[in-house]
Amino acid sequence: MSNKKRKIDSECRVFKNQWEDDYFCIEWQNKGMCIICKETIAVLKEYNIKRHYETKHKDKFKNLEGKERVEKFNFLKKNFIFNKIYLRKNV
Repeated sequence: MSNKKRKIDSECRVFKNQWEDDYFCIEWQNKGMCIICKETIAVLKEYNIKRHYETKHKDKFKNLEGKERVEKFNFLKKNFIFNKIYLRKNV
């Protein structure tokens, strides 16, 4: 019997673009990144990303639908990327 540990990296988990609009999450350095609270979600599984969104942010963003939701996501994403680039230049 071999007691091999499961390797998350070997499971070929891929970030799906649909998760961006559904859960306000982007792929950042091979991890899921919530652009609302800037927390990383280590495992790229829809269950983990969905759980993070529903437990921490669902009440705040549940009324956004369609175009409003996409606009809010794009705004948060631009701010997140700008802050990351700006902080790297000033460090």
